[in-house]
Amino acid sequence: MTEPAAGVVVPRRVAIVEPNFTGHRLYYVRLLVEESTRRGDEVFVLLADGASSSDEFKHQLADLQGKFTLVSLRERTQNLDVGRLGSIAADFKTDLIVVPDGDRVARAMAFSSKWKGPGNLSVLVLREKAQSDGFLGRAYLVNALKYLIHRWADRGRNAKIVLLKTALWTGKSTLTTANDPVTMSATKTSIRQVREEIGLDSSRHWFSVLGFVDERKNLPLVARTLAQLDAQRIGFLVAGQCAPTALNSALPFIDLMRSNGGSVIVIDRMLSDLELDSVVSAVDTVIMAHSNDGSSGLFGKAAAAGTRIVAAGSKTLRNDIEDIPELGEWTRLDGTELAAAFARSLVDGLRHPGRTPGTAAFTGPLLDNREVLG
Repeated sequence: MTEPAAGVVVPRRVAIVEPNFTGHRLYYVRLLVEESTRRGDEVFVLLADGASSSDEFKHQLADLQGKFTLVSLRERTQNLDVGRLGSIAADFKTDLIVVPDGDRVARAMAFSSKWKGPGNLSVLVLREKAQSDGFLGRAYLVNALKYLIHRWADRGRNAKIVLLKTALWTGKSTLTTANDPVTMSATKTSIRQVREEIGLDSSRHWFSVLGFVDERKNLPLVARTLAQLDAQRIGFLVAGQCAPTALNSALPFIDLMRSNGGSVIVIDRMLSDLELDSVVSAVDTVIMAHSNDGSSGLFGKAAAAGTRIVAAGSKTLRNDIEDIPELGEWTRLDGTELAAAFARSLVDGLRHPGRTPGTAAFTGPLLDNREVLG
């Protein structure tokens, strides 16, 4: 077989394996498909049964059909290991397999034999650090163990672990890192249309909780805190698919806000990328009061839009705000501290210059390894 000349990029066969199609995962798959096909690669996307009929597939991948071959993957995430991925690589004769939600796979790699291919393997770890559970020292021990697991999993010659970092992270790591991707599709027209269609009254300061709204976003605490402020000046938008328990727990405070003269709009459904980008750009403050720690794609979108951020709880969000304080502020998950931060948002209505990191720092680390086993 003739070797390609130095510097020549040879099209590859790339398989993207994602058993879990909920949340942001198919957004990651979409970006990987777009970049792989841009490079001229032949792409296979392996998804769980039923994924193609989901809202997530419709929003992220339906318009790309024809650019990739869709394959049904019957395994659940926990059944993916080095052996099964090796079989997939052999069946499809792939040069590269990418696993976008690879936390379980990384653990399996650490306690199994090295990756033997064929081709390369890139595994993205979405949750590098453990969540604090209130037990002093436990998170530290778990994080130390995770570090060792990720290092050991990364030992294969043609296999690598890629740690997901926040969109604006610029630190150093002993392992390969990828920045959470940020795309911004909103235009002046789409932003104006969203304001008109939703009814975002320009006389009010619009606070928002966006994306998939479950218990970890502390909607009841946010609504209760906003209800303490001057309702005549406040608008509150909740937009995105809502977990019923989270929304129902917040309803008494939403009703109180409305009865005091506040304007509250709830859009309980999945938003398209254009809708979400336009909403992020249209509101005045994006609230991210997260009980869990980890990268937030919404943080990157708000930064790109120049929209003020009030973050709380998550240490990752705290670190991001500390690095770039003009984006907004961080508090503890405490009603008094949040109320003060919201009050400051009402006074500080200025928008900051947008920062758009893009997607290359996400797709590149996962796709760039082009070594081939001899």
